[in-house]
Amino acid sequence: MFPDFYRNRKTCAIAPRNNIIDRSYHPRPIHSGPTIGAGLVAGLFQFCGELGVGSDALANASDIDFAELANPDVRIPLSSYMQALRFAMKATERPELPLAFGEAASMSELSIVGLLMEASETVGDAYLQMRRYGRLAIEATGSSADPRFELVRKHGRLFLVDEQPLAAEYPELTESAFAWLTCGPRRYMKRSPVISASVTWPKPDHWHAYEKILRCPVHFEREWNALEMELGSLTWPVRQNPKYVFGILVDRADYLISELGSADLISAKLRNLLAAILHEGSVTAESAARRMGMSRQTLFRRLNDEGTDFSTILRELREDLAKSYLSSSKASLNEVAYLVGFSDASSFTRAFKRWTARAPGEFRQIAFRNATNRLED
Repeated sequence: MFPDFYRNRKTCAIAPRNNIIDRSYHPRPIHSGPTIGAGLVAGLFQFCGELGVGSDALANASDIDFAELANPDVRIPLSSYMQALRFAMKATERPELPLAFGEAASMSELSIVGLLMEASETVGDAYLQMRRYGRLAIEATGSSADPRFELVRKHGRLFLVDEQPLAAEYPELTESAFAWLTCGPRRYMKRSPVISASVTWPKPDHWHAYEKILRCPVHFEREWNALEMELGSLTWPVRQNPKYVFGILVDRADYLISELGSADLISAKLRNLLAAILHEGSVTAESAARRMGMSRQTLFRRLNDEGTDFSTILRELREDLAKSYLSSSKASLNEVAYLVGFSDASSFTRAFKRWTARAPGEFRQIAFRNATNRLED
C-alpha cells in the first residue's frame, strides 16, 4: 500500500554514516523548527490518494514539493505536514483520517524508526529504540533531545505516555501514533500489547472510530495521553530482521540523529545542500552561498568559525557519498561519478585514488567481501 522506502531503497537504509540523496531530490531551506521525516509525508500522500485526494492538491495546500519525498530521511516542516493532513480531513470529510492512516501505515516502510523497532529483540527493546530515535520520525520541538515517549508504572499498571509538546495544537499526531503503536504489532504478533488508551481532549464526534481502530477501551479528558500496556508484554519477542540488520540500522540512525542535532551549524546546512545538488555538476562556493541566502564572504567566515572550510566539506562529502554508493548499490562507475559531481569516470577515479589510495573498483570488491564475511559470521 505504501512506498516501501526502507525495504527497497537499500541505500537509504544501510548506507553507513551517509545521507544518500536521490538524484530527483531538489533542495529546500534547512529548517530549525519542528520537522517530520519525508517518508511519513510520502505515506500520507499515498494514503490520501487512495481516498481520492491527489498529490497535487495536497502539495498545493501545504507548499510541499513532491520531489522532496523521494528520500525518506529528508526533513519536512511539521506545519506543512499538518496543513496537508487537515486539508485531506476536510476534503474527505473524515475527521478520523489520522487514526485510519496510523492503522494502515506500516512504519517500517516509512521510517527507519519502524525498522529499528521491528528488528528489536523484544517489545521492551523496541520501545527503547523508539525512545532513542523517535525524533527521526517527528521532531516536535526543533531542538530538544528529550524523548517523546516514556514508560511509566503507576498503581501496578504499565503505561506508555506520549509527552509530545505539541499535543494540544496537533492532537492528530497523537491519534496517528496511538493507532500505529496499537495496530502495527498485530501484523506480526497474536495480539497487540495495548489494552486501553487515554487522551486529554474531550470526546469528539468521531469517538466511535477510536475504539473501532484501536480495538480497546478509550478514555477521554484524562490526565495524560497514554497507552496502557499489558503487564509482561515488554518481554514479548519481536525481531523481524536478523541481528546484523539491526546493527546497520543503528549506525544509520546514529548518523541521522547527529545530523538532526547539528541542524543549527552552518557546516551541516551546507553539507545537506551540497548533497542535494552534487549531481547537477559544477558546485561553487558562490552558488552555494547564494542558495543559502548569504554572501560568499559570510559563508566563508561562518565556516571558519566552526573550524572548517568549503573545500574540505565538499571533498569529505564526495568521498563519503562515493564510498556509500560503491558499498551498497550496483551503480556503475559512470553513475557514481555523476552522482558525486564529476563530469566523467576518469576524473572521479583519480580523485577517489587521492582520497583512499584505492581505485573505485578495488574499494567495491573489498566492501563486498567484508559484507559477505559479516553475513557468514
